[in-house]
Amino acid sequence: EAVNEQLYSRQLYVLGRAAQELLQSQRVLITGTLNGLGIEIAKNIILAGVKSATLHDDRPCTIGDLSTNFLITLEDVKGKNGKGAPRSEACVEKLRELNPNVIVEVRTGDIPLNKEGYGEYNVVVVVNGTLETLEILGSFCHTNSVKLCATGMYGLYGYVFSDFGPNFEVL
Repeated sequence: EAVNEQLYSRQLYVLGRAAQELLQSQRVLITGTLNGLGIEIAKNIILAGVKSATLHDDRPCTIGDLSTNFLITLEDVKGKNGKGAPRSEACVEKLRELNPNVIVEVRTGDIPLNKEGYGEYNVVVVVNGTLETLEILGSFCHTNSVKLCATGMYGLYGYVFSDFGPNFEVL
């Protein structure tokens, strides 16, 4: 698909056309916690212009989410049955509005550790994953050439880990 030069003009100046074209071909899964960090990552990925962004957080919205996730409303916390709406569902429509060129989807339930599951994505972003989850998912992603970013935020402490494959070099 052609690069929309008007929409992505700043990125084209900074990244170049080849990088923007590569970015527009990426299918990204954002899984884990769509808290303040997770929703900020989703927003930035969608605004950057990836091919698709899939949200995966089935946990119900809580009152605490109102202070961290800028897309969740009191109605999302109340939900339809008195139980909060799933976080991914609560955020998806507002995220779609950010960039109509990006397919924004929700995935629910467990994702299989195979080509039809995590293997369908070029990039997997895990927010606040457990060490056990990150070890299992990291091994799968590394073996199957899926780029992995693991990140978390715990008060004043945060971390990021990236595995972009054996041929990735930091210059």
